[in-house]
Amino acid sequence: MPICKNCGSRITKFDKDICPICGERNPIDEGSDVTQDITGVIGKVGNDLNLSKMRKRKTMIILAYTLGFVGAPFFYIGYVKNALVWMLINLVLAVPAVLLPLLNKHPLWVGFVIMAAVLVISNIIIGTLMTIKHNFKDSYGELIK
Repeated sequence: MPICKNCGSRITKFDKDICPICGERNPIDEGSDVTQDITGVIGKVGNDLNLSKMRKRKTMIILAYTLGFVGAPFFYIGYVKNALVWMLINLVLAVPAVLLPLLNKHPLWVGFVIMAAVLVISNIIIGTLMTIKHNFKDSYGELIK
């Protein structure tokens, strides 16, 4: 794929009039050859590969089933906001589950059993959704394999 001479992003050969990213007119160098462009891109791929960014789907699913209520799978794939929202949802669901038996004069352990059931159900829900959906991407936009 050709590279825009202004912003350096990859563009298609059909975008030879205007770069869709930066709006540069005639973004492709006239003297560049497509073969040289492709070999340049292939050479960059090996250098840009960062193994620390690679996420595994099995790890994400295990985290979802075990620590899903604290947002661990979302933290793992880099979605911090989603993880915090998921933690808040579980907190909002768990606190009334503990307080409700106290208001009805039941023992405290009943509230903890209800809270544990709510958290286990949330783990099952998030784990099942992550197991069923096969095209998860991490925060870098890379597919989780």
